[in-house]
Amino acid sequence: MSTLRRIIRECAGDDMPHEEMSGRNLDYQVPSEGKHAKGHLFHTSQDAMRLHDLLMDEDNIPTWCLEYLAIARHGVGVVHDYLSYKMSQKK
Repeated sequence: MSTLRRIIRECAGDDMPHEEMSGRNLDYQVPSEGKHAKGHLFHTSQDAMRLHDLLMDEDNIPTWCLEYLAIARHGVGVVHDYLSYKMSQKK
């Protein structure tokens, strides 16, 4: 725990020791980005499910919509492949 956090907790009257959960270091220096990524994935999956339920197989939609969906799918796949590989190397 950082000195600043310890001082703040002491001043606030929080005498309980807190264990900080340590995430996996996947070659990125900013801590707790996993929480941020999970938020993006949550909202992306919600939007995807709503759109899935809204569309019918017979719908004609603009080509640019299909292209954006393909780009999004590709981007999620690239991130998944990269991070799952990095995590498998950390074991």
